Amino acid sequence: MHRTDDEGIFEEFLRRLGDEDVRTSADGAVELRSWEDVELDVPLRLRVTPRSLGEHLRALEHAGASAFPEAQPVVGALQLFLVHLDEAIRTRRPGHTDLVPDTTGVRSAPPHDA
Repeated sequence: MHRTDDEGIFEEFLRRLGDEDVRTSADGAVELRSWEDVELDVPLRLRVTPRSLGEHLRALEHAGASAFPEAQPVVGALQLFLVHLDEAIRTRRPGHTDLVPDTTGVRSAPPHDA
């Protein structure tokens, strides 16, 4: 996977979510209807597009390479992003149904909060 191929990175991200009930929307979100062993009362919306995910992962490459040294840096960043996403889902507050990538990983937020 090439680090500047945003569509390829996004496809790999969706592939890695393959066991979950996932939908993409035209407004720049990935809707998660299930997540491993976590009971989801309502779908969660991860606010990423191919471009925004690619940019986020490129910014995480150094940390991803440190956490997953055996992986290509962008792949390590993707693996780290999945860890951050899992943490955000498991620790979100009630009513926080949006998931937003930020400089510390992924945070949960009320719907439509930036």
